[in-house]
This record gives sequence, C-alpha cells and structure tokens, in this order.
Amino acid sequence: MDSNTEQYRFSDFALDLKRNELRRFDDLLPLSDKEVSVVKVLIEQQPDALSHNEIIEAVWNGTSVENSSVEKAIANIRKVLDDNPRNPTFIKTIYGEGYRFIADVRVEDRMALPENALESDSIEVGWRRIPLNRRYAVLLGCLIIVLAFGGFAYFKGGEVWFRMNAKVIFADDFSSERLDKSKWKLLSGKTLKIEDGILKMKVEDADNFPKLTSSYFSFDPNKAMTIKSRIKVQYMQFSKEKTYFGGNFQFIPKTPDSDTHQGMKPLLWGVSYNNYDFEGKVTYEHTGKTVEHLKVEGFYLVRDGGRASTLQHYWDGKVGPRIEPIWGEWFDQKIIYKPWNGDIEYFINDEKKTEYNVGKLREDRIGNQLRFWINPSGWYLHHSMEIDYIEVTQ
Repeated sequence: MDSNTEQYRFSDFALDLKRNELRRFDDLLPLSDKEVSVVKVLIEQQPDALSHNEIIEAVWNGTSVENSSVEKAIANIRKVLDDNPRNPTFIKTIYGEGYRFIADVRVEDRMALPENALESDSIEVGWRRIPLNRRYAVLLGCLIIVLAFGGFAYFKGGEVWFRMNAKVIFADDFSSERLDKSKWKLLSGKTLKIEDGILKMKVEDADNFPKLTSSYFSFDPNKAMTIKSRIKVQYMQFSKEKTYFGGNFQFIPKTPDSDTHQGMKPLLWGVSYNNYDFEGKVTYEHTGKTVEHLKVEGFYLVRDGGRASTLQHYWDGKVGPRIEPIWGEWFDQKIIYKPWNGDIEYFINDEKKTEYNVGKLREDRIGNQLRFWINPSGWYLHHSMEIDYIEVTQ
C-alpha cells in the first residue's frame, strides 16, 4: 500500500484505510475490523487469489484460527456487499486456490492536484495523475493491446470471445451437505455421502458400488463447452495380488433410448480411470460373448462406451491414448468439448494431456441435452472417487 493512499473505492463502496471502515455512500457497513482487513488484503493482492492460510497470516497475524473463521468472514462480507457467490461481482471463490477480489478498484490519494494541473501538465485518470508527456504513450500502448487482442480473437475463430462470455449451464459444489435431488440421482449403491462439501463415492463390497447420474442439462451444439472439476481417485488393494479398479467421469447425450441400460452403454463418452491387472479371454454367460482383456493402468478418454481394458475397443477406435494417472491426490480436471465435431481436449492442473475425438452427436438426440455418469467400480474393497465441485460453462 502506498503511504499516500487514503482509501479504495469500488462500485458504490469506499474502504477507509485510516479508520479501517467500509462505507456505502455515507452509510457505515456492519463489518468487524477483521472482516474489513480481509477485504483490504484481497484488494491489495489483485489479481491473485489468496488461500485460507494466506488470509489468516495477513489478517490474524498467523495466530491459530480455523479455516472456518475465514469462511465466516467471507460469508458476512458477501452478505453486506449483496454479493452472490455463484455469480460474484466482488469476491470469487477459486476452487483449490482460495478467494480473489474481481471488482475494479480505484485508489484515492492524499495528494491534492494543483488548481491549474489539468490545464498545464497532467490529466486525471481514476484518482491518479498522468503527465501529459506520457499521455500519448499510454494511449498508444492501449491501442496496441486492443489490436493485439482483437487479432488473437480473430485468428482463434472467436474462441476467446466465447470464453469471456461463458455462462454456467450446470454446477454443484456440494456445499448443501446433501445430494441435490434436482441435479442428481443415485441409481444404485449406498456408499455415497457428502462431508464438508466433498462428494464421496466408495466401493465397499465386491462389484457393489454407487452409480450416480445427473439431471439432463441443455447446451448449444455450436459453442465450445468447458467442464471443470476437482477430483481425487484412489484404489486400495489389501487382500489380493491383482487390482480391478475402474472409475468413470462420463457423459450421455439424451436420445430416445438413452435412459435404458442397453441404450445408454454405446453413448457413453468421457474420462475413464483404470488399474486393471488381468490379461486373458473371458466368456460371459449372460451374453455368450468372449472378451479379451488387457492389463492397463492410467487415465483414458473413451467414446461409444469404450473400456480401456478391452482389446477389441482399441481396434474399434473407442479408446484414446494413455494419460499418466494421479492416484490418491486432488487434481483439477478440465475438459473442453466441441459438440459440432466431437473434439475434446483434456487437462490436469491446467496442463494439456491429450486430445481425442468422441464423434459427432447422434442425429436422434433430444433437445441437445447431456447428463453426467459418475462412479468408481471394482471387485474388491476401498476403491473411491471424491469430487469437490463440478462446473460446466458454455
């Protein structure tokens, strides 16, 4: 903070740094000293996000307080600012990082302008003074930035524009501590629970695991879709030498038969997590089909109901390249999907891992709708998937 800085202004609010007060017009807002300090440190760290620990260090001077103290402070600040956390104007939650102040902030200084300053050697811009001999350099720099951004957006075919104007079409952060029945349906299994805003799905019995599907959500088939989530996938193998684990984070487009078991399977596409330690042929009694299985260990993008452990599905082009897995640790997962041609890009912790084509949507799809299909599975115990949040934007 500059020693001459008196206050920060954003929207209709003014944060007085000398009095440690937040006002809206002339009204003093009911915030504690700590809460005002939280607003101050978030403003001063723009555009960076601050974690719970960083806020505790800056505001509580590192004293022993719970993360809930930060969460309560943020909640009260949002209430006073009338800021919706799902569509924020001032404070945005950055999953896995913390909180970021996103509003434009103006800085007001103690230094008064000379009476003839605007006529002689300076121009006022947002409570700051810029000498006229720098004015044209600033304007030229802004023009270059605008032209560069416009050219980049043009060559990217409008992708930048779409991302800046993306809208949330499906989201859940599981903060209600119970499964939202308007968004999700548990098809089978009893080992699903939500604790501290984390969705937890466990395999606690051989081949008995929770199967979770979302409600359908509508999308524009002509716009790129971004699916973000924070996930942890793990398998545990105590009693047997071989590992049989699979996890799905996949999608089903709505068609006349997509809600039937047989109609759904060939429609599934998305991410498959695998550690399958078996190789050989198996004939299944209920179908009479013989399937040749492979040993696999990794993450895979799949289409048309593809399984990474099935040899025939590689020949049929249903399984994409192997991705080095992350077991037992939280990671940020991002999928960018282009419905018009079926291309998807897959990212882990913002690093692009692979791209794959899941094929164009079937012609008999209904209303351009998708739903999630999520589950862990296995033949033995203690396999699991945990999800912090899911957000789909377009």
